[in-house]
Amino acid sequence: MSIEGPGAPEPAPRAEKKPAKAEQETGKETEDAVALLHRHHDGITHGSESPDEQFLAELRADVSRLEFYPMYQEYLADRVPTIPMLEESMKRAVASLDALLAGWKSHGVVAEEMAEETKMRNLLSGRLAAIRGDIFDYIHTMIRFHNIKRKWKDPRFEGDPDVQEQFEKIDADRRRAHESLLLALSIMTSTVLKAAEEDLLEGHTIVEWTPGMPAGPLVKNPSAIVVFSPAFFGSRDQTQAKRNRDYLRDWAIAADFDEQFREIAEVQRSGQSPK
Repeated sequence: MSIEGPGAPEPAPRAEKKPAKAEQETGKETEDAVALLHRHHDGITHGSESPDEQFLAELRADVSRLEFYPMYQEYLADRVPTIPMLEESMKRAVASLDALLAGWKSHGVVAEEMAEETKMRNLLSGRLAAIRGDIFDYIHTMIRFHNIKRKWKDPRFEGDPDVQEQFEKIDADRRRAHESLLLALSIMTSTVLKAAEEDLLEGHTIVEWTPGMPAGPLVKNPSAIVVFSPAFFGSRDQTQAKRNRDYLRDWAIAADFDEQFREIAEVQRSGQSPK
């Protein structure tokens, strides 16, 4: 059974730009804030820094002035699928497939006859690792592109062939990372829907999430498996396709921001770097 969303995704509204209290530090731009958080996170997790409470508090306050803030609000309020929600959904799907495959095996079904179902099971088992990796790659190429773009626009480097070459390479890397993330999310959706169509996820409700659906309450249902709606991927309308890409870009930034803060909080609780 699928729960249909209210139609094609609509982009989140952009936050109104306001003067930032820590403007000199954050530059009022998303990439600057993300880079600052990553540097502090890496220093903490590598043991070379301790959590700076004042810095983290100021960054949390100043994030409300950044472009991705509307999505970040949605993410923190569980109004969009979060990484932990998707992770739980994939665990449910994999557990269901594991039980099914074990039952078939006990009745004498050989591995070759379960090859397609095993492939689906393995795809879903590794999905969140792939998505996390693609988010990480996209965020880092986004930061690199932001930095080289500043240099590219600097009159001192106007016409510099090395800077131009770096700009084009990093831009291509950023676009590839974005495409890879979209593909990872799309594979998650298509694999779950295919498994459901073939009655391999018996007892589960497949939630094809679109904006406006309350993601948090849905995933609390132990039978629910939440994925992004296929409407996010492959739209033939170029305007809508761009909106979907931008929406998932902001979602990835919000997810990354939340993950960084979660890991820092874990260090604060445990007193040691996360493994």
